[in-house]
Amino acid sequence: MNGIILLSILIHCRCPKNITNNDLYYFIEIYSLDISYCQKITDVSMLGNLHTLNMEGCYKITDIYMLGNLHTLDIIYCKNITDISMLGNLHTLNIIYCKNITDVSMLGNLHTLNISGCQNIEKYPEPNNIVHYIK
Repeated sequence: MNGIILLSILIHCRCPKNITNNDLYYFIEIYSLDISYCQKITDVSMLGNLHTLNMEGCYKITDIYMLGNLHTLDIIYCKNITDISMLGNLHTLNIIYCKNITDVSMLGNLHTLNISGCQNIEKYPEPNNIVHYIK
């Protein structure tokens, strides 16, 4: 791209016709990505080098195990995500209305944790490092 560095791209897909799994390969080297309401996306494993990822209303995504390098993650209304234990490098996590997540105890590097509408969470991280905790 002739010396241009992409720092952030926002993809707001309110229409399910827009972006698919194959399109995500164009964004693997960027800093921040918002794929909210991208209904055709089922696999985000190629986004493991992102710094920040927002996945609101991404109902078809089930596995996020390859996102272990993320710094900031927003998962909102992602009802099919069940395991986030492999995201130990997260600094900021917002999980809102993700009813199938039950354990966030393995996320020891968190600085900010926002849990809203996730009444099935049974295990939490030690509060030593968490500065901002919202429940």
